[in-house]
Amino acid sequence: MKVLGNVVVATLAAGIVVMASCQLLPSSPTGPSSSSPRPTTASGNVEVCHIPPGNPANAHTIEISPSAVQAHLDHGDTLGACPAPTSDRDGDGIDDAVDNCPDDPNPGQEDIDADGLGDACDTCPGSPGGDTDGDGVCDDIDNCVDAANPGQEDIDADTVGDACDNCKYDAK
Repeated sequence: MKVLGNVVVATLAAGIVVMASCQLLPSSPTGPSSSSPRPTTASGNVEVCHIPPGNPANAHTIEISPSAVQAHLDHGDTLGACPAPTSDRDGDGIDDAVDNCPDDPNPGQEDIDADGLGDACDTCPGSPGGDTDGDGVCDDIDNCVDAANPGQEDIDADTVGDACDNCKYDAK
């Protein structure tokens, strides 16, 4: 097959020569030629992310005819569906999907104990174990990490809380 200007010449296996004339369309600097976008819908239309001029926060996915694609691309729309909206409940600029405290603002994502829970919402920010027994006392200062002992009672003063001390009346 040879391309001569806008004429294609092909010789088939049976020795038949076929010539066809075609018009070459320039491609757009912003993407494919408006006459060649691949339809993305069952109806043959093209899906674009329509970004209204002056109102980019109202971007939404629309279907348009292939002949309208270039006009949309020229004013800033993009081919394909708009990206899924992000969520930032606490308004700290960090998407909830990766925010270590999605309900408490913490733009620096501080996590002093490296437990994956940000300091802004970590009830025990200095204790990597948190509060294992759920008694409201962080593990790093809890005298009974595995047994609830909210008052931290230690009758024999041996630093082992009464809730987990086998010999709570013997300081040994």
